[in-house]
Amino acid sequence: MKLFMKLLFVGLIAFSCNKETIETNPSKVILGKWECTASGNLPTMIPISHVNGYVEFLPDSVMNDYVYETKIRTSFKYSVDSLLHYYQYADDGMVFDNKFKFTFSDHNNTMNWELQQPFATFHNFTYKRIN
Repeated sequence: MKLFMKLLFVGLIAFSCNKETIETNPSKVILGKWECTASGNLPTMIPISHVNGYVEFLPDSVMNDYVYETKIRTSFKYSVDSLLHYYQYADDGMVFDNKFKFTFSDHNNTMNWELQQPFATFHNFTYKRIN
């Protein structure tokens, strides 16, 4: 009888636990607000002790860059394929395509960017999802 109760208890626990599905589509995972927590060049990353703002990715391909101190929001267009692209527009009409390789970890709550332009000071950025 004790063996039966133990098996029943283990069975109930095993079948009552739902596994959380992790989204794998990057164009969906990227949606939301993110704060940059570190920057640098791998393997040396410099933690950011005072976060000054966040980036927010919206479903309509708009990326907002918000600065806490000034409360200024700047909007860019973005797209996702094998890279994250965000587009900056100059006054003369020129478009700059900033390209990043990006990966997700920690159940899609951490995002790592690797800048694909060769002459940047920092090439790597770590972002944490915020509510």
